[in-house]
Amino acid sequence: MVLTQDLCDVCAVSCAEVSRAVRVQGAGPRVLSLEPRTLDDVLDCLVTVGELLGVRDVAQARREALATRLEAVRTQTVGRPRPRVVAIEWLDPLWPAGHWVPEQITYAGAARH
Repeated sequence: MVLTQDLCDVCAVSCAEVSRAVRVQGAGPRVLSLEPRTLDDVLDCLVTVGELLGVRDVAQARREALATRLEAVRTQTVGRPRPRVVAIEWLDPLWPAGHWVPEQITYAGAARH
């Protein structure tokens, strides 16, 4: 199995290019494009891959454990001072971090700007 993404053409090779490369090599592995946009989506991707690899129960347990850890971090930061954070993915052009990064910042107890 080859895992790829089609969420951002700038960040990685496109799913179409990966699929073409796999066909050219004649290797025959399945190409799976994962496109999470939120932290929950990221965790759901873990279950999707686990299911395709025949270990759905293990992946589901890992998903739940990670969700529990995220919630613990969020809970520990409630009521604490909220530092200001700017997350930047690119400098030229200046591009703010997106998708699940703002959620990570919030879970960690910071204020996004």
